[in-house]
Amino acid sequence: MMAFDFMFKRNIIGMAISGISQIYFIHNLQDFKLLFIVFIIASMLGYTMKNDYEKEKNYKAALDKERRLRYELEQTKTKLLQSSKEISYLTRLRERNRIAREIHDTVGHKATGVLIQLQAAYRIFDKDKDKSKIIIFKCIDALSDTVTILRDTVYNIKPNKRLQILSCKV
Repeated sequence: MMAFDFMFKRNIIGMAISGISQIYFIHNLQDFKLLFIVFIIASMLGYTMKNDYEKEKNYKAALDKERRLRYELEQTKTKLLQSSKEISYLTRLRERNRIAREIHDTVGHKATGVLIQLQAAYRIFDKDKDKSKIIIFKCIDALSDTVTILRDTVYNIKPNKRLQILSCKV
């Protein structure tokens, strides 16, 4: 039993002392051979069990490490997906604001200018019909330009069909 314990704990000095003490106390040669065989078997069993114990301990440590890494990977994946959603939302919001600003700065200002000119043309219509006509023709040109800008803006907003097909495949 001592040989098993010493080999399991990897205590070579204790193993040697145990072997020497057994030789010293055994007087009968027949008993010595049997005890020596038991001693060798117990030592080998202790050594083998210690190796198995170390392997099991290493496997458990590796398994725990893998579990921890998988958990961290899942957390990272969740954070990445959340960040992707936030980026998508912010991109849409930024694009919406850009479009609103573009429409306001171009179409809104031009339409306001045309409205003011048409109101002026209406007020001077009875006094100066020729000037009123000139203002109305300028308003028609300005509205035509505004409609073109609005059409171009809407065309630029509309997604490309080719991109839509590619995004459906992904």
